[in-house]
Amino acid sequence: MHLKDPVKKILLFLVVTILILLALVVLFRNAILTAAVETGVTMLTGFKTEVESLRLDPPGTLEIRGLKIHNPSSFENPVFADIPEIFVQVDVGEILRRDRAHFYYIRLNVAEVNVEKTRNGISNVSMLSSVGGKGAPEEKKETPAEKTVEKAA
Repeated sequence: MHLKDPVKKILLFLVVTILILLALVVLFRNAILTAAVETGVTMLTGFKTEVESLRLDPPGTLEIRGLKIHNPSSFENPVFADIPEIFVQVDVGEILRRDRAHFYYIRLNVAEVNVEKTRNGISNVSMLSSVGGKGAPEEKKETPAEKTVEKAA
């Protein structure tokens, strides 16, 4: 096969590039998914989220280790939730065939959940963002420049 035709060269280049990209996605899927879970949970809750490790074994096994959801800075305890392990085995075929999931096994190890109120009475639970919502606003810290001084007339 001679690759003198420019169209054949371009097609070969595209096929090789796609195969390399697919191989990279497969090799780095856990790192990609870890970043996606951290970003997704942070966006859903409004609280910074960290994941120690994540492993996806197709079809249908997911293991997350070291999930920490952090409180906003206005709370004393830095951690809202510490979940050392989430393990799920799901029937992927059932999800694809219907609008429901059949779980073979779920293991959820929750070490701590800290529900706390600020001095102004706003709880961290009320500040959680919901899907499509914003949750309660984070408490505004008062700085000297923000104080209002009334002048006598």
